[in-house]
Amino acid sequence: MAGDPKKIRLPPESDPAHLLQDATRSGELLVVDTGEALNSVSVDMLDNIPT
Repeated sequence: MAGDPKKIRLPPESDPAHLLQDATRSGELLVVDTGEALNSVSVDMLDNIPT
């Protein structure tokens, strides 16, 4: 069994929070550039994830 999901807390009005909200609404992947690699993240509201 996997552990608890990793969490990142963001202020609701921050640019990253808006990017997450937009990706959630559109269903598009979010690309995160760490400076070392590009990572794609599938975004969904936690309440919408099937159990």
